[in-house]
Amino acid sequence: MTKFSLVTIMAILLGNLIQAQNLTSSPYSMYGLGQPESNEGGQTAGMGGLGTAISDNTFINLANPASLTGLDSLRFYFDLGISVRSFNYQSASNSESRTEGNFNRLAIGLKPLKNWGLSAGFIPVTTIGYRIKDSQYIEGTSVTENIYFEGSGGISKLFIGNAYAFSPALTLGFNASYLFGRISHEEIQNALTVEEKSYSKSFYTDFGLIYKERISEKIPFNVGLTYGYSQRLKLRNELNVMESDGSIITHDKLRSTNGYLPAFFSLGIHSGYGEKWTFGVDYLNQDWSKNSSNSSVITFTDMHRFTIGAQFIPKPRVARNLLEATNYRMGFSIENSIYNIRGENPLIYKGSVGLGIPLKNNSMLNLAVSYEKDDASGKNTIQTSALKFNLGIAFSEIWFVKTKFR
Repeated sequence: MTKFSLVTIMAILLGNLIQAQNLTSSPYSMYGLGQPESNEGGQTAGMGGLGTAISDNTFINLANPASLTGLDSLRFYFDLGISVRSFNYQSASNSESRTEGNFNRLAIGLKPLKNWGLSAGFIPVTTIGYRIKDSQYIEGTSVTENIYFEGSGGISKLFIGNAYAFSPALTLGFNASYLFGRISHEEIQNALTVEEKSYSKSFYTDFGLIYKERISEKIPFNVGLTYGYSQRLKLRNELNVMESDGSIITHDKLRSTNGYLPAFFSLGIHSGYGEKWTFGVDYLNQDWSKNSSNSSVITFTDMHRFTIGAQFIPKPRVARNLLEATNYRMGFSIENSIYNIRGENPLIYKGSVGLGIPLKNNSMLNLAVSYEKDDASGKNTIQTSALKFNLGIAFSEIWFVKTKFR
């Protein structure tokens, strides 16, 4: 792939990512800023989202900006991720299934200097994608009419990641991000649509650290930390009343409101044995409690997630066939929901398996399948399960070698 064609593909994909983003159909996405996105991809998706302490020269690890010094200084990295998700929602009286999908990450990375790693890209931060049908009686009659409540949009970010290795053991990094987004909530009734739109933009920075040691020649030991502060997002709101053909009857500007991205902290440990085995454990905390839901029965709370994951490569250097060179991955995580619903805070269990299939020039095709389900009772809440498919393509090409002529 030529440099020009790669840049062209990136520009086209970035335009599509910004314009079309729908990765959830959860009815709870109507509250606050929407459903949070984990942005799992590449190696991390097959390992349950593990990544806080991983620093690797085969992929761009978005879980920790300090990982960027692990990239190969002679190569240019391009990472594209696609996610398809099949949801099932179960309440005491009803069930429904939906499938959603879209690009979920776009990133480039390189290592301009020996101790300096650099990345840039686009990822969704939250997504909204609900559609709810209700019925009510027309006033003065026994006739009912359908009302639809629909939502779309979310918050996204463009980021530039930097990392610097102060020593072979210690690396610090940060992401400088531009946050932006549009959120739309619609009520569609008969020939009229009432739409409330919100717009927001802001700048944000989060930080990472990785410390590397070796227990022995074959056993590495990494510790990773990440931190991000709570970011207030001012939402500029407007209200439109439209006819069925889309023409606007009234347009009003509403009072601005606030949403908050959570303060977060993660701690990870990553180790392995030789080049065949890698494994680790992560802990993540996000504080969503500053957000409000405009519902008396739903509040936001802290989220805690524990993740374990592992990878096995049968023959890392001397593989005789594709099966021996393939990376085999698995992971498991448990977390609590960011929502307290009628006093209930469900736990969410997720199991993942994945493959990393080597391609030419150290590039890799990453496939992952995960299944998650919460333990909501389904009486006063909606129980959710989801089957998720992740496909990632990590291109790695030598761009920075100078040819010598004699």
